[in-house]
Amino acid sequence: MIDLPGKIRAFVAVRIPDAVLAQLVSIQQQLKCKFGDVSWTRAEAMHVTLQFLGNIESARLPALEAALRQAAGQIPSFEMELAGLGSFGHRVLWVGVNRGVEPLSRLAEAVRRATKGFGAHEEERAFNAHVTLGRFRKSSPNVTRILRESGAPNFDSWRVSEFELLRSELSPNEARHTGLGVFRLGE
Repeated sequence: MIDLPGKIRAFVAVRIPDAVLAQLVSIQQQLKCKFGDVSWTRAEAMHVTLQFLGNIESARLPALEAALRQAAGQIPSFEMELAGLGSFGHRVLWVGVNRGVEPLSRLAEAVRRATKGFGAHEEERAFNAHVTLGRFRKSSPNVTRILRESGAPNFDSWRVSEFELLRSELSPNEARHTGLGVFRLGE
């Protein structure tokens, strides 16, 4: 086990395979000429968040891992495919999920139930599956029009057979994510 401080910032996510990451980076490159003031997400930091936990006590990690293992066993593996471009309030650029929305939502709900009470953050909003491409440094009013004109990108599908518990360490320039555990879905 890695040496951890008393509390860590953590979240649970589905990682994205390299081929799809390359497609996401290609979309970012196309959008860079259309949006200037964006902090772009690094490929290695891209994922689909199932549950943000906030600060958790490191001493509770074994219990959290046991709860996540149990949640993972409840959901069978499934096919997933990304699709579409959008923004949250002209602040965040994202790619959505086209295929696998229902099983992904069930997985997120199982993870949410399993992690209740472990973190400092309790999510109240409905699950909204997406991959963050970048964050605007200041509001960009023409986002919707520009994204619509950009067209719908195509992505390869992949089989989701696991999810991860990740530690997030923030710095002024970026967040670094370190894997704490991998949880296999039920077959």
